[in-house]
Amino acid sequence: MLDVIKKAKRATSMYINPESCKPVSARLVVTVNCNFTCQTCTFSWPYWTPERKKDPSLELVKYWISELAEFGIKEIEIGGGEVTLRRDLGEMIAEVQRKGMTCGITTNGWLIGGGQVPFPKVDSMEVSIDGAKPETHEKIRKMPGSFERAIKTIEMAKERGIKVHLNFVVQSDNYLEMADYCNLAKKLGVLASFIPVSLDLDAQPHMPERLNQFDVRLLKEQIQKIKESGVAMNSAAALENFISRTERGSAPQKCLAPYRCILVFNHGQVYPCGAFDKPVGDLVLGKKFKDIWREYRGLRQQVASGKYSFCDKCTYGDLSNRQTLLTSVLPYLKRRFLKQA
Repeated sequence: MLDVIKKAKRATSMYINPESCKPVSARLVVTVNCNFTCQTCTFSWPYWTPERKKDPSLELVKYWISELAEFGIKEIEIGGGEVTLRRDLGEMIAEVQRKGMTCGITTNGWLIGGGQVPFPKVDSMEVSIDGAKPETHEKIRKMPGSFERAIKTIEMAKERGIKVHLNFVVQSDNYLEMADYCNLAKKLGVLASFIPVSLDLDAQPHMPERLNQFDVRLLKEQIQKIKESGVAMNSAAALENFISRTERGSAPQKCLAPYRCILVFNHGQVYPCGAFDKPVGDLVLGKKFKDIWREYRGLRQQVASGKYSFCDKCTYGDLSNRQTLLTSVLPYLKRRFLKQA
């Protein structure tokens, strides 16, 4: 019951006065190296010079973790690149948990499902599968056999009682499989997050326009089925926003993502969400995160008031406005109250 009350209180505060809320979740990009060359990722492109691809030291990652814990972050997601390429991943996970936060990772499942690395001692896991069919996923991920290994990773996580969900990057080559993907998620007994591909991110070069070419009528049909599936993690408002941006282009929107999440990229660049157009600070050794938070107050207020034009065309999964708040938090509270009644 206390968890429900806290959720309700935070949602109310976020709705009325976002500036009274601080983020509770953070994502750390601890590597941009990867064993895949996916078509929706640029990490294998020449743009990524050896200097740009350099991993942060374990000392620096532990410093990020310490700073975020002191700030009040409750959960950290470790991502990449492919995080299981880092031999010190276990030390990072242990440090997050030692600081009293929950820890999750995002993975393609190749090394875990293939038994090439120990199963990480995480609290949660996101496994990336970009198609309902093996051939679709493997066309996008460019790795034969990767679908089977991702499924194996999910099964291993469930056997260990670890909370796991699927990530599906929505693009022109797979959007017609979204409804079938929900059926796959049901079969596996997990939830699914649908993440529209972002062509323009500050941390990487522009990606091909063809990746977000959709037939709007067919997209609407797929999204309606997603909403009816019961396994989608996306709020109804976020899914409708995806349709609206695809159909009509950009329009001012008031986003609360800077009050929900933090992204720290591999060289310490801090972003207020995963789709932002520029860093708001650098979390290097000796720099306090609370100072960075204070320094970008004006910018996050611009975003929340709909006056930051870059956000006008955003369809990213981090999108969070007052409508998405209502369509995600209220159903959660209803389920929890019914469960405890």
